[in-house]
Amino acid sequence: MLKFNKHNPAHYITYFLSLISLVLATLLYLFNKKKNNVVIFTGHKLIGNIETLINSENIKYNKYYLTFSLKDYINLSKKKNNILLALNPFHLFILLKSKLIISSHGLVLHRLLKKYFNLKTISTGHAIKSNNNSEILKELYHFDEVWLFSNFEKKIYIEECNYKIQNLEVTGFPRIDGLSDLYLKKDEIKRAYGFNDKDKLILYAPTDDRKNQEYLNSIFSLQNLNLYKFFDEISDKLNLKFILKYHINTNLNGEIIQYINKSKNLKRHENSNNYPDISSLAISDILITDWSSIFVDSLAISIPIIFLNTPRAYIESGVSKVFNNQLIERKNNYEEISKDLSKLIDDNFLFNKNLKELKKIIYEDTYENNNIARCVERIESII
Repeated sequence: MLKFNKHNPAHYITYFLSLISLVLATLLYLFNKKKNNVVIFTGHKLIGNIETLINSENIKYNKYYLTFSLKDYINLSKKKNNILLALNPFHLFILLKSKLIISSHGLVLHRLLKKYFNLKTISTGHAIKSNNNSEILKELYHFDEVWLFSNFEKKIYIEECNYKIQNLEVTGFPRIDGLSDLYLKKDEIKRAYGFNDKDKLILYAPTDDRKNQEYLNSIFSLQNLNLYKFFDEISDKLNLKFILKYHINTNLNGEIIQYINKSKNLKRHENSNNYPDISSLAISDILITDWSSIFVDSLAISIPIIFLNTPRAYIESGVSKVFNNQLIERKNNYEEISKDLSKLIDDNFLFNKNLKELKKIIYEDTYENNNIARCVERIESII
């Protein structure tokens, strides 16, 4: 669903028009309440768990993706015929006659949809719980089920966030299955991205800056041009290529965009979207990140990770034990990164002992695969 921004006038217009659309769809529903074998998927973007599930042939129901964004609807409809727009009452009529909504984020008018239209709802999540902010979990209370990454994440909900509702189900994240499948097609995808099979690829995937001034002033800020100049220099020195993958809310400044576009070593993920969103991680040899939980995904396929020591941009709460542990070591300057990259190349991208231990703790030797199958079982049990 569209994340409401009270400072964005366009969001007020979108929600108002969607509400009118819902009223009209409700009138249609009053004359035809028979439920169809339909599952509706929704989220901020058609990526991650939602993308993996809607593409899965193991879910035998008719599947649709619902968006509030006219731009996304137009772009997605060019490639798929199962895209719905919340501004269209006939599309919302399909939603009201469905049996289940699976969302990566909170739902608009959630309680109303459940109470008056007999809809079941599941939260499939979009990232492991890397902070311990309990307030933002309240939107999950209304879901029939909340799917979690592993028992490790369940403990964070219960022990760190004091989550009391009995709707937690440990299924594993379906996109991890998709990541493993993409990893097996690594060379094919690299060629599709415009790389050679033998290119050594570094994925730079930072968290969003959230306009946090302390973060923006750090040497590792994603808005710091010198960081990209360093990436360029180290690429020439070590024969590397960088893929730059940003949070969906990140807006780079124009100077950096111009620099990236001119560089022969740096490529933005958005320019290579013929494969699923997570494919850039699947083809990378090393991940560089700061406080992004994408690192947890990379553990599944044993990709070495370099953590940058930036100030946290998200300061509404502390971090959970996803980050608050003794196994993550952070780099403080460009020289340390350079040394790490050189060593990883010399060691043939060795997955170190700390990361192996962290992988075992989070995945429990279980949730690296078969997550889609567990999700399908839950869908069958709830419909």
